[in-house]
Amino acid sequence: LDTGNPFSSKPTATSAAAAAALAGGLEHEDTSTRQAAIDELRALTPERRRPALKAVLARLQHESAVAREAALMALGEIAQPTDTAVFEPLAVCLQDPSGDVPSLAAELLARLAPYDAT
Repeated sequence: LDTGNPFSSKPTATSAAAAAALAGGLEHEDTSTRQAAIDELRALTPERRRPALKAVLARLQHESAVAREAALMALGEIAQPTDTAVFEPLAVCLQDPSGDVPSLAAELLARLAPYDAT
């Protein structure tokens, strides 16, 4: 039975092109395909996350709010506080007029932003 899910065969991200293909799944109209892309991105090793991070960040500018929300969920799985490239795009997402994008961005910023109690 073909579910139409291009990630069901568990591809490995060994290059920027493969990472971009995984991130492309965040744009899919099918919820299970978007979730599969998020799951695959989560499973990447730390050294393979760098090209994926760039590809996912690019999806924050997608015309579809659903794709932007999926990109934010994926960032929540792969971004680390040391990934300073995420902060400016996340700040832009706070002004997004669509769906849950601003609240997801705020949650992610709160989790990733360095905190100094002094």
